[in-house]
Amino acid sequence: MPINGWAGCNDAARGNVLLVNSDAAANARGWFRNVSVTNGRTYVFSVQAASASWRNPAQLYLRAGTTVIGSVVTLPSPNCNWVTITGTFTATSTANIEISVRNAGSGCAGNDYMLDNMSFRERTTTTSGAYTWTRPDGSFLSDGSGANIQNANASHLGTYTLTYTNNNCSYTSTEVVTLKQVATVTASADNSGSICANATAQLDATVVDPLGNNGGTWSWTGPNGFTSNIRNPTVSAFSSAKAGIYTVTYTPPAGGCAPVQATTTLALSGSTTDAGADQLNLCVPNATLQASTPSVGTGTWSVISPSGFDISNISNVNSASATVSNLPVGVSVTLRWTISGSACDGSDDVVIRNSSVAKPNAGIDRVNCNASSFVMAGSAIPAGATAQWTRIGGTANPVINNGNSANANVDNVFMGQTAVMEYRITLNGCSATDTVVLTNINPQSITANAGSDEIVCEKLNGTFTISANTPAAGLLGTWSVVSPSNFAVSNISNINAPNATVSNVPFNTSITLRWTVSVEGGGSSCAPVADDVVIRNNELPLAPTATNTVINYCVGDAASALSANGTGLRWYSVASGGSNSPSAPTPTTNTAGTQNYWVSQVVNNCESPRLQISVNIQARPTFSIPDTTVCDASTITLSAPNGATGTSTWTTVSGIGSIGSPNANSTLIALTPASTSAPCPISSLPTGGLLRERFDNIGGTAVSDMTSHSSYPNFTI
Repeated sequence: MPINGWAGCNDAARGNVLLVNSDAAANARGWFRNVSVTNGRTYVFSVQAASASWRNPAQLYLRAGTTVIGSVVTLPSPNCNWVTITGTFTATSTANIEISVRNAGSGCAGNDYMLDNMSFRERTTTTSGAYTWTRPDGSFLSDGSGANIQNANASHLGTYTLTYTNNNCSYTSTEVVTLKQVATVTASADNSGSICANATAQLDATVVDPLGNNGGTWSWTGPNGFTSNIRNPTVSAFSSAKAGIYTVTYTPPAGGCAPVQATTTLALSGSTTDAGADQLNLCVPNATLQASTPSVGTGTWSVISPSGFDISNISNVNSASATVSNLPVGVSVTLRWTISGSACDGSDDVVIRNSSVAKPNAGIDRVNCNASSFVMAGSAIPAGATAQWTRIGGTANPVINNGNSANANVDNVFMGQTAVMEYRITLNGCSATDTVVLTNINPQSITANAGSDEIVCEKLNGTFTISANTPAAGLLGTWSVVSPSNFAVSNISNINAPNATVSNVPFNTSITLRWTVSVEGGGSSCAPVADDVVIRNNELPLAPTATNTVINYCVGDAASALSANGTGLRWYSVASGGSNSPSAPTPTTNTAGTQNYWVSQVVNNCESPRLQISVNIQARPTFSIPDTTVCDASTITLSAPNGATGTSTWTTVSGIGSIGSPNANSTLIALTPASTSAPCPISSLPTGGLLRERFDNIGGTAVSDMTSHSSYPNFTI
């Protein structure tokens, strides 16, 4: 019987049909039911199906539980042609399962289908009744109440017979299969679809319909809302908005197959002059042009306005996709694209505008000392623009009041927390931003340490490196000169560097520098903290002086402590290094030799070079002068021993006599005769006396010896 709303469609059997609007997903269920099956038994699942759309026919298959029954059947393309899909299923367990009809295709255009006479039953033996289908030539087609003919063509035409056998009794029924040829249609346009602007395009359609060309109907659709019900319509005043795909649908007369379609494409001619869409809300100072590219001829850009905009700002005046640079902010630039030498010569203008927003100023980073509220200081909001403060980072979760104001209030930035705030200005769809960091610190965290005083000796280049502490984030350290007033701050290499270099420090002058740590940029409730450091470059003093730097002693002499002239004397036993003593050493004279000592002086904590003092200890020489006896002589000459050097000194130890030259190596001695007997060969006693002389030789080392001299009358040596 006919199906309401579907002309030319009949129900597969009397009753209702199920119309399935196919799901978009492949393998979607069109119909399903839960049934009970018994282990080991075989069931027959059959359904009749027909395409409900002439496009994209459904691809159906049967499934019991998770088992696919039979194969996929593609429904005939002309709609309302019923086919039977059937298959058998043997249960492997006793259970409730889902049986379903599924579409292997995707639910794009078309793909809708109809179902009827769904059946799932246990297959019985011939004693209980069975179905058999045979082809027109009498060959076996299928068992079961339904049969499937895939990919139907002319060879499948004829009468099919269904035989039902039960208790050895047979019943037959026939089904006649006929084949209708589908019409074909083509669509085309003049000039191969390339249309100049404002021209009229001619659309044409042809059809081959076995039922005749006069009984069908036509329908055209296209871009920009185009529709037409005539076979060969026109598209007037052609433009880029009307370019695209045009579709013609031919619907055969009643009794024919499903409607058929064809398409043709209309394109705005490459020689059509189109400068492209206006670009009025650019947020950058450059743009890419989008003009039409001529297939024949040449396109050229020119500047219409403003007069001061130079053509050199266009990267290539003959390129449809040239780049335009240096677009001024807030100024509309009009460019003209002119095509010459083509069938569609002409010109078109495009307007481009740089609507970007100047970068705002969120203000300097702010630091509070144990104060959780901040008043923002953003730059003024341009006319027509909007402003917005937003937290974009930091450890705080502040409360923003009046966030659309340049002077918004930001609260709840607690001590030890930071908040990174973004200030955004938006105008004509363009935005620009700047950020500011808010910090609430503990006042005790602001510390200043200028480093240790540095007093050195004889830095010839007068350059020092100072070492202050590095301030925490948001704080700034600054060096200044405390004294002397004539020491220039420019001698400091970088007044904000903790480890700056100080140059041109003069000798013997104390330079006092101050390291001050404060909140960077100012505007804070935090008091600055400072610390001083002293640097001094002391000149080395000269070595001390001494009256005698070479001192002589004889072995065994009593020596005196050494002495020198200077301040803070330091005595050493070595020329360099070694330990020192503030007390002057006393040489020892026990052994002959040379003893060296060194002495320096300390002035302003700087030690001078060392002065060397040498002490020579000389050995005493030993010698003897033999006694001499003379007889009857009034004088005698005495001489120092050979090798005696220096100054000789003769002295009388005992006896009576006079020394002629006390300091000569040889001297004449006047004798007085002894009154005692002497070893002289005379008969009378001598009248002379005994003279004992002492000789001292003073020459570096003093030595002495004694000799006795006796005088006897009339005795000659």
